[in-house]
Amino acid sequence: MTLLAHSTSTAEQSPGEKKDILQVLLEGHEELQSCTALAAQLGQLQDASPPALSSAASRLIHCFKLGMPAHIENEDRGLVPLLFTTSLSQDLIQLLWVMGRQHEELERLVDRLVPLWTALRDTPERYAELAGPLARTGRQLQALMEEHLSLEEQTLYPLARSRFSPARLMELAQELAHGRRPPS
Repeated sequence: MTLLAHSTSTAEQSPGEKKDILQVLLEGHEELQSCTALAAQLGQLQDASPPALSSAASRLIHCFKLGMPAHIENEDRGLVPLLFTTSLSQDLIQLLWVMGRQHEELERLVDRLVPLWTALRDTPERYAELAGPLARTGRQLQALMEEHLSLEEQTLYPLARSRFSPARLMELAQELAHGRRPPS
């Protein structure tokens, strides 16, 4: 991956294109994985130019302060409450709780990284000083993100696909795209 490789998020739908909520969320995962890889890599780029470092830090701030919270909200305020309207085993309830805790831990890691990314964006000449904390915390973010996304993709999304019709998953995507919460 190059330092500034940037995948364009496809979570926004073009007028004729219809995606269900799970497709939208999976596309968000692709962007989060790309940004997380960059976050893990950022502390090991001693040969990168100051403008490239500043640009990478700016991308990470955007991804994790705008993209990730929107993604989490779509899950925590859209998909998960809808799942709780169905019959869930204790194991599934526990797993949903674990995933919610992971969201909180991811947010805490991002809160630790944003000041580092901001400092790098604004003063890339401080890279040598910032590289250690960027590398350590970036690797922590990557490890937790990989575990979390895997749980969602292997458990949460198949569960939702088994519980709701394709039409309902499509409706949920539209409701969330227009800022409406689905009825419980």
